[in-house]
Amino acid sequence: MSIHCVSGEVERIYPGDRFVEEAVSTARSEVTRAAEDTLRDLHDRSKPLTPSDLLALFKFPSQGAQTIARSAEIFERTLELIIDKVHDANKVQLNHEGTSRMQSYGIIRVPFK
Repeated sequence: MSIHCVSGEVERIYPGDRFVEEAVSTARSEVTRAAEDTLRDLHDRSKPLTPSDLLALFKFPSQGAQTIARSAEIFERTLELIIDKVHDANKVQLNHEGTSRMQSYGIIRVPFK
């Protein structure tokens, strides 16, 4: 674990921080893309609107509600990605150098012999 200063405060950096940051970034991208796809589909005038499209437009949330829902979706997707990463890391596989993926990711440390 290393320590660095951020605006005068000491912050600890853990090996798993990188995975959390990657998961948040991936989740943010996925949720943004899904929201943009939904908006594009709702406003696509090349196809006729169905009754369910009209209902979706009437029920479309306000900007504030969209922000809250987007945040919740990003949080939920981030947790799913982290759980998947932990699950995958628990499947220890040796690479060609004889170290496990968990060792190479810095999740576990091998004591010196």
